[in-house]
Amino acid sequence: IMTDSPFPYFTLGTIVHGFGRGSKELGCPTANFDEDAVQKLPPSIHQGVYYGWAKLLTQNDNEVYKTVASVGTNPFYNGERKTMVCEN
Repeated sequence: IMTDSPFPYFTLGTIVHGFGRGSKELGCPTANFDEDAVQKLPPSIHQGVYYGWAKLLTQNDNEVYKTVASVGTNPFYNGERKTMVCEN
């Protein structure tokens, strides 16, 4: 995730079950970060769509994936809470 800084931002968090809209409505699976990870985002990260890379911290997956991250309240779905969702 990019901020006003010229350097990329690193985040780490637990993936939680979302509303199930990613695959059904968007046509691609999404990974929803838990609320703790979202709360730790610095204030300089504005709502928006960002590009980046993602890695799963599992023993069997060493792949680094290109990703799109959505940070915001999801106004299309009348969301009120700030969320962070990644898509591959």
